[in-house]
Amino acid sequence: MWRRPVLRAVRQGGTLDIFAGPIGQRLVSVKVTDQKGRESDSATIVCADPGRRLPRPKKGEKYSIFMGWADEGLVLQGVFQVEKSSHRGDPSGGELLTIELRAADFIDKLKAKGRKHWDEDTTAGKLFQDLARQAGLSAVISPELASVKIGYRVQWDQSRIDFATEVAGEIGAIVKPAGGKLVVMKSGQGQSGSGKALSPIIMRKRSGFGWEIEIDPRPEFGHVAAAWHDPKKGRRKLVKHATGREGPFHVLPHPFRSEEDAKRAAESEAYDLGNNSGSGHFESPGLPFARAEAPVIASGYGDGIDGRWVAESVEHECSKSRGFVTTVTVGSGKEKKD
Repeated sequence: MWRRPVLRAVRQGGTLDIFAGPIGQRLVSVKVTDQKGRESDSATIVCADPGRRLPRPKKGEKYSIFMGWADEGLVLQGVFQVEKSSHRGDPSGGELLTIELRAADFIDKLKAKGRKHWDEDTTAGKLFQDLARQAGLSAVISPELASVKIGYRVQWDQSRIDFATEVAGEIGAIVKPAGGKLVVMKSGQGQSGSGKALSPIIMRKRSGFGWEIEIDPRPEFGHVAAAWHDPKKGRRKLVKHATGREGPFHVLPHPFRSEEDAKRAAESEAYDLGNNSGSGHFESPGLPFARAEAPVIASGYGDGIDGRWVAESVEHECSKSRGFVTTVTVGSGKEKKD
């Protein structure tokens, strides 16, 4: 059945849809990219602009971009602000205006450097809430992570987003500004910051839609071990995390301050080792609800590819040439690919 894609970009503080005016009449494509982790989500608008007559949105203007299908309705893809515009021309493509936008909540205050310390009884929830508050954001933290004790921490001439990313990596989490909030969620769990499961992305092999998968089996390890210093015994101890595979121990090189820190580091490393065994991308007719970090279920591609993956990034594009297409870049997650 033929389906009609629908698209809107509404200026903040008003009802103006920029695609209903001259820009929409000359529209070539609109692309929105949802990134995993600290990467800022982005959008790109390309228009035919012979003679450079199109009005250019002003830097800093904010737009809510919606995509979807006429029979299902529009889905908000994010709030973006204009970053810059550029012009180009070539004999085959003609003259084009490109408008580049970034997520409106990836604000400059998150990139500001600072100095601050947190005491020994600090939890992940408190630290991320403090960082979000300093940047004028609220924080949404996975309940599983909010109560994790992270102990004494020092931010020393680091940007808030860099420091938050560093701490998140230590506890097996990812941090991302989204929807006016600093969202912190456990990596690879397919959950939003509130702990709600993300809907699986179903990818079926279809004619007219591309895909590419690289299987790169890595050396397998049966366990990941991490060392920590036991102050009561005055000696170093090891904790181990089973990977679910067969093989020798993989020992992390640096000791950790507590048994809990060592356990989290071993679990996070075990996931990263598995996530590197396969990667690539799938294309599909537009999937407006698809989001990065969601589980991806592939079918029809054959042995070694069919099964579960994890969305590393999701790109939604509406264009005159192909209509509404979603491209999902994937990693293997916890599943072994061979």
